[in-house]
Amino acid sequence: GGAVRRDRLLTTGAALGGADLMVLSRAQGVFVWDAAGRRYLDGLSGYWCCPLGCGRRDVAARVAAQLRLLSYAPLDWRAHPPALELAEALLARAPKGLTRAYFCSGGSEAVETALKIARLHAFERGETKRTVFLARRGSYHGAAYGATSVSGFPTLKRGVGPLVPDVVEVGGSASDVEAALSRLGGRVAAFIAEPVCAAGRVQLPPEGYWPRVARAVRASGALLILDEVLTGLGRTGTWFAAEHWGLEPDLLVLGKGLSGGYAPLGAVLVSERVAETFRDRPFDHGYTFQGHPAACAAALATLEGLAAVLPAAAAGAAALHKDLERAAPGRVAALGHLASVALELGEPARARLKELTLEEGLLCGVEPDALQLAPALTASPRQLSAITAAARRALARLML
Repeated sequence: GGAVRRDRLLTTGAALGGADLMVLSRAQGVFVWDAAGRRYLDGLSGYWCCPLGCGRRDVAARVAAQLRLLSYAPLDWRAHPPALELAEALLARAPKGLTRAYFCSGGSEAVETALKIARLHAFERGETKRTVFLARRGSYHGAAYGATSVSGFPTLKRGVGPLVPDVVEVGGSASDVEAALSRLGGRVAAFIAEPVCAAGRVQLPPEGYWPRVARAVRASGALLILDEVLTGLGRTGTWFAAEHWGLEPDLLVLGKGLSGGYAPLGAVLVSERVAETFRDRPFDHGYTFQGHPAACAAALATLEGLAAVLPAAAAGAAALHKDLERAAPGRVAALGHLASVALELGEPARARLKELTLEEGLLCGVEPDALQLAPALTASPRQLSAITAAARRALARLML
């Protein structure tokens, strides 16, 4: 009994004293409740990681059954059935050429793993000068050290350098990538990028961007790493955002929605030509909780749930886009259940908009350049309409 202290956590976005720390106590579907009993619409699926919403009994039952059967098993020279089944299920849906799966505990670990694979691939082939990673300005790839190093937000790097060396940032056009590949010659190990940038505003790639970039990367001998931590597994209307442009990456990174938000899990899907690097030697890299049996069980249940809702989710996404465009004409960027309204906010206005969205009973992303929405694919038309209506009211109040 008694009140829970709020000042023991060092958290993102809350003051050290804990006074502004929101404590969430329960959730069901697209709704969450705070410790005071107030209900909110979750317009961001947690952190883009709950595509089926919360409180799914089918997922919880699968996790509980797995914990009773085999609560832990490492993935090294040993494996367990949920990991084997999940690898098969993911690769059956993955872009062409991806034939192996490496599991870890989240998106940042998956990015770290992909970076190491890229450099090891070059090293084992005798291309020891291929150590450079190309990364886009404005990209986001996670909070771990390597992931921070290849992320394109200067604020994330402030005060924590020096970072991983040999990272070269490029602009957002295909010409920028082509020029960097030409300038660096055979020194580039990989180009890492999200198919759709969405850490702030949703930024759809320019027309023709991905076909040109994919050709240039392949011709240079470098690897293409697609970071689908945020965009993968139904979020953009297809199993993988790569499908929108017919991309065949060498490495594809997953996290967030992979386990439906029910357990920490990430993955790197690896092409056969890269996997061949490790045919005669083990990949000497691992994490204690990588591919945890219960997390893999949650992911298997999540994939089944997504397969059931994904075909019908397009109608909800179209309605979401239409309602947002009506609220903010010309400022909306969206693909599937991933959308944003472009804004230009100073810190006082940003803080005020966050307060207003909470007053309207909405949890969403509020960044200096955007209001972000990524509702669950299971949200009903009425719930999607309520989410956009709350966002519209908050924006209107901000502009008063």
